[in-house]
Amino acid sequence: MPRFLRRPGKLPRTFPAGRRAAAQQAIVRLRRAHLLMASGEYADAARIFSTLADEADRRQIPRGIQLHLQAARAWLKAGEITRAIPRLEHGVDLLEKTGQLGRLSAVGPGIVAELRAAGLAEDADRLQIRLDSIPHEQRHHGAGYSTPKTETLPSKCSSCGGILRPDELEWIDERSAVCSYCGSVLHRE
Repeated sequence: MPRFLRRPGKLPRTFPAGRRAAAQQAIVRLRRAHLLMASGEYADAARIFSTLADEADRRQIPRGIQLHLQAARAWLKAGEITRAIPRLEHGVDLLEKTGQLGRLSAVGPGIVAELRAAGLAEDADRLQIRLDSIPHEQRHHGAGYSTPKTETLPSKCSSCGGILRPDELEWIDERSAVCSYCGSVLHRE
């Protein structure tokens, strides 16, 4: 009987059943949070995003950074500033610690604008100073964070329901990008 061995250092192509079920449950909760956000139920959405972000931190899942930023966005819209700012700072710290300065320079201006719109000029100024300190050569470096101007994607991720902002996506090539929330590959319409 033949034995199918995997090469050393290679991971199996599929998740073990327990991890697959956990990932599917996370996608369901993520989809729910996006629906709550879209319907204006910001505090409920923020609780789910926060829980998912904390779980991602515990499991060292890189997409957790986006969950922290989205939780901060939801807490801001819910008027819960004392919950929003620490979440936001943690997300920005993680972007810096993981060397995702191109991503930080891509999402930062939108966050600064949201802080200003919420009347948080001091917090917006602090973040702007951090953004301005990113060396020019590390801003939007590589194809990963440049936005193809001729291609369009769906407005929402078909897997998790996340709103897609082309300037915040990691582009694989001119026709496809990766969802910032769940990692699904998205193709132009």
